[in-house]
Amino acid sequence: MELPEGIMGLLELAEAEGEDDVVCMLLQSLYELKQASRVWNETIFKHLKSMGFEPSDADRCVYMRGEGDDECIVWLNVDGMLIASRDKAVIASVKAGIAKKFRIKDLGRARFILGIEIDYDMERRTLGISQKAYTESIIKKFAQENVKPCLTPLEPGVKLTKADEPQTEDDKAKMKSKPYCSLVESLMYLACGT
Repeated sequence: MELPEGIMGLLELAEAEGEDDVVCMLLQSLYELKQASRVWNETIFKHLKSMGFEPSDADRCVYMRGEGDDECIVWLNVDGMLIASRDKAVIASVKAGIAKKFRIKDLGRARFILGIEIDYDMERRTLGISQKAYTESIIKKFAQENVKPCLTPLEPGVKLTKADEPQTEDDKAKMKSKPYCSLVESLMYLACGT
């Protein structure tokens, strides 16, 4: 962290007076501090509440306001937000309300959210979601591009035993280098995400 202009003079003065345990107190949160995300969450929470939004009981990053055509949902994530409503005027009003307090950038209609692709078909009035891009990234990450497809890697009903474990030290070392936990986490997100 770079010290603000003028602080060196204060520190030198304190040192000259025998004060060697001087500390700086932050008056506002800075990016990359542990508290920054918490301060941001508290700030946006207060502002959305002032606009009439209430946080969802199911997910504290989802805020709702209104009913029917006036209903509006705001979803927050780490580096952005989505605003959804049946009425474009409601969306514009919410954007304007948020822009009064924060500098915002409208990126238009959402296409990807947390690895999930959103497909709109306005003519047929349908909305679809897909994890094709995320699935392909998993395949590439774990170097499975040239693997032959199969329904299951083992026959149904196969029982694994201790004899199926790696027996030699070389086999054990090879297995330790396999990112099994990371693969399972990726597949679980894929299975539960949509």
